[in-house]
Amino acid sequence: MNKSLKKLKKIEKTIQLLSPPNPSDFVGGKNSAAYKTALTNWKNPANYPKGGPLPLLRSQGYKPNIQKELDKALLEKNRLRLSNNEWNWLSQEHGTGIILLEDGERSLGSKGDAIITSSLGKVISVTVADCMPVLLMSESGTFALIHLGWRGILNGLLNLTIESMKKISHGEITSVLGPCIKSCCYEFGKMEIGRFCEKFGEEAEASTSDGRSSINLKYCVKKGLEKESIKIEHDEAVCTKCDPRHWSFREDSTKKRQVMIAFKQT
Repeated sequence: MNKSLKKLKKIEKTIQLLSPPNPSDFVGGKNSAAYKTALTNWKNPANYPKGGPLPLLRSQGYKPNIQKELDKALLEKNRLRLSNNEWNWLSQEHGTGIILLEDGERSLGSKGDAIITSSLGKVISVTVADCMPVLLMSESGTFALIHLGWRGILNGLLNLTIESMKKISHGEITSVLGPCIKSCCYEFGKMEIGRFCEKFGEEAEASTSDGRSSINLKYCVKKGLEKESIKIEHDEAVCTKCDPRHWSFREDSTKKRQVMIAFKQT
């Protein structure tokens, strides 16, 4: 059994230990004697290996600290199913910070909104819930992910990332555009819209589905790519607020996020 499979099995065991019994699995639901017995056993640390924090957490009942540990285990499981390479992510700030990763470096929540690497053994990622995730790829093997919200777009994060890539790579750069909120749902004030129009032209302004002024984020990003002569290989055209498959902060202030990842396959 290889290391990644062993690790996956260990994580699945952790998830099993942390997850409380589900009332729907029992005849009579949460009022059944069988469910109450299972819940009591789940809370009893004597039923589990001693040592480490898990017995203590479990003995306290199903509380946020246990949920946090469960979420971490589920995240690690999903990562391993996608790639057993080294994972890297950002603490995104809606700014213009760019993280450049060499072979021996990692980003475990570095502050920034773009991440660049040429390394074969790295997975890079950005999270979004209305903002646009963008992947840039150069012919020489350098690739980047960008978290583009309205502030990042106005402050030139796309162009800054392209400039940083060109310093360490060569050849044509192409792009992939992930899903974002579209103008049909992205109402904005006139002052901000004016700044977008000044930078990207009048087509940056649009209207929501009910006739209010809005910003066309995707148009602005495409305009920036066009200026740099960067071809778009794929454009995910859905609106994150309209499409129920996606989370949208504008819809319900969710803390959940879509993730765009990128890595080189061997």
